[in-house]
Amino acid sequence: MQDTVEKFEGECRRLPVALKDKQAFKDLEKAIKDMKDLLEILPGLAKACVKERHWLEIMSLPNYKPLIEDLKIPYDQETFVMKNILEANLLSIKDEVDDITDNAGKQERLEKGLREIDEFWDKRELMIGGVSGVDHPTCVIGGNILETQEKLEEHTMQLQQYNAFRYVKPFQDEVTSKIQLLSETSDTIDKWLKVQLGW
Repeated sequence: MQDTVEKFEGECRRLPVALKDKQAFKDLEKAIKDMKDLLEILPGLAKACVKERHWLEIMSLPNYKPLIEDLKIPYDQETFVMKNILEANLLSIKDEVDDITDNAGKQERLEKGLREIDEFWDKRELMIGGVSGVDHPTCVIGGNILETQEKLEEHTMQLQQYNAFRYVKPFQDEVTSKIQLLSETSDTIDKWLKVQLGW
């Protein structure tokens, strides 16, 4: 399609100079330019990371004005075709669409990071044991607790970085909740170790 548009653009440029002042020529030139601009945003919209929330965000932009009143882009239908994109008049919000599709990729990476943190802590074990030769119940942390503390700190910092990203909004609650959980876990281990040292 890109090649076809470029071919039309070349043919348009080769038209006689006398035609270039005519409205029909100006309309043709604009139609070609609009198609070129539209082809620039299509790869972003076609990314697998562009989810329903991104299409809804596009359609809820204040300056989104489709050519057909109350048009809903059928992004989730098998019948979704190029005509729908043309009718959606996405060129009027090209910069915003580019920003949303760019954020979709960043959000996908952020979501992957969240899953990796979950997977790490789902498999992590805290070794707890007793002290032999003591006649009252004891409960001490064993194993490589230093590594656990380092991971808690590393993941808390990673989540705080996520929380500062402007595209974190769909994951804001999850990120905040994880920061609080890891911070509380770290504080509990620190207190536990202080008590343990005092025995």
